[in-house]
Amino acid sequence: MKFEKMKEIREEKEMKQREIFEMLNITSSSYSVYETGKVLIQTSFIYEIAKKYNISIDSILKSN
Repeated sequence: MKFEKMKEIREEKEMKQREIFEMLNITSSSYSVYETGKVLIQTSFIYEIAKKYNISIDSILKSN
């Protein structure tokens, strides 16, 4: 499963990519490929994103 919705959520939270990849302690290129849906994301990483955004995992997994 890919998670293109990550960009939408980040923009709703009014965050820049730099802010989130620094919070998650990953590289900008790693975050970018996740956000564009070019690679699959590990379950543990989805959990970390949900925790940082203070949202449910379902919010990330739902399609529009």
